[in-house]
Amino acid sequence: MRYSYKDTLDELKNTLEGITSVIIYTGAGMGVDSGLEVFRGNQGLWEKYPEARNLNMSFQDLANPYHLEKYPDLVVPFYRDRLETYLDTEPHKGHQTLLELAESLEDGYFCCTSNVDGHLQKAGFSPEKIHEIHGQISYWQCTVFRCAESSAAPLFTIPRQSESKDHPRCPTCNALARPNLLMFYDLGWLDNEFAKQSRRKNEFLNHRLEHNKGKTAVIELGAGHAIPSIRMEAELTAEDFKTKLIRINPEDMQPCEERNEGIINLQCSALEGIKLIKQCFDEANQ
Repeated sequence: MRYSYKDTLDELKNTLEGITSVIIYTGAGMGVDSGLEVFRGNQGLWEKYPEARNLNMSFQDLANPYHLEKYPDLVVPFYRDRLETYLDTEPHKGHQTLLELAESLEDGYFCCTSNVDGHLQKAGFSPEKIHEIHGQISYWQCTVFRCAESSAAPLFTIPRQSESKDHPRCPTCNALARPNLLMFYDLGWLDNEFAKQSRRKNEFLNHRLEHNKGKTAVIELGAGHAIPSIRMEAELTAEDFKTKLIRINPEDMQPCEERNEGIINLQCSALEGIKLIKQCFDEANQ
């Protein structure tokens, strides 16, 4: 029997009917409707950062502590430019729609994201209910790990580029600063804030599972296969809660492993998918 769009909507309504909490997973595709780039290949990256083309450097190369140390005049401005872009960009309206739905639920919500843009907080989601698995670009740390680890104030903000063109420096020892992000092959990331967020997320999930009352929805938005951490965690969480994962992605819809077939695929942008979720939620709970 052919599976129709109406079948998908009915399945979505059944999954959202009577929910009392929601767990939200977001990847890079969540920011596309806000106008943020998703660098899936070198062409877009090299067009925006021609110096990376000259050195034949990919996004993974730029996001590497070794190259930060070797090519600070390229890598530091790259990250400062990303920071400026995120600060100057407003989260799309889907963030607010999703927040209103989440805050209306009796048992609340929690968010887990691989994005470093801080847009969930900017949209109004509680910082106490967000787990940023790769850190956040608004906060910087010393490149000397021993200094960052022992500092009384290990994380700090940096001046905007319009205020200072100099490379940001550690306020404690004056060494080169770096964003507090988990890079590739990174042994120098200070993960104190990540650990706090992770504990809060696990407390929320364990509390929901142990008390076994109410109904939890799991929503994944814009997470790809290139770095599948978010996809895999969303699938496992949906399995734990014995619910179907609501996956929103305009492409790349397959599960990380064939064992998991409990996925409702909405092949659309994050903004379109959130509108559809809100519509189905309202219809299922009226």
